Amino acid sequence: MNPKTKKIALGGILLALSAVFLYLASVLPVVETTLLLVAGFLVPIMIEETGLKGGILLYVSTVLFGFLLVPNKWVVVVYGAFLGFYGIAKFLLEKPKNFWVQRALKLLYFLLIFTISYVFFKPFLFDPLELPMESMWIFLGGGLVFFILYDLVFSRGIAFYRKKIRGRKNFTCQNKKTKNKKEKGENSSHLFYIP
Repeated sequence: MNPKTKKIALGGILLALSAVFLYLASVLPVVETTLLLVAGFLVPIMIEETGLKGGILLYVSTVLFGFLLVPNKWVVVVYGAFLGFYGIAKFLLEKPKNFWVQRALKLLYFLLIFTISYVFFKPFLFDPLELPMESMWIFLGGGLVFFILYDLVFSRGIAFYRKKIRGRKNFTCQNKKTKNKKEKGENSSHLFYIP
């Protein structure tokens, strides 16, 4: 099968899966977070197979389909603002090869997301609880621990995908010329950095 056709087919499959996961997350609140995490992991699969543009296209399409199809729009907001976008952010934050530069960029990213969340979602999340300002430090610390664990699981998931799924014969969307270059060590075969 033509690599371009494989990319289009993979994009359609991942978009359908993402839409299903978002829909299920909106009607099954017990497993909402898990389904959103799984839906967010489909973006880096698309990036691995097609590059950054394919990942961005999948992310944007999923958000648009989500707003059209998913009954609980809050699920789509969480996916669009955080979990779906993280696959793209991770790809960009791991461009520098220096481990400590990557960690510093990820910390800045987390602080930016936390600040934006606090400013925009404060009236919905924090004001009704009437929590003292000091409790924000607890949320910040807990959020940072969750973010570090999430990033670690995300990295391990990408490594598992590469080793167990992508490595299978006839699965990859890349053409033979690209695969041969990557096997020789040219044009590194992994788009994400896995420590």
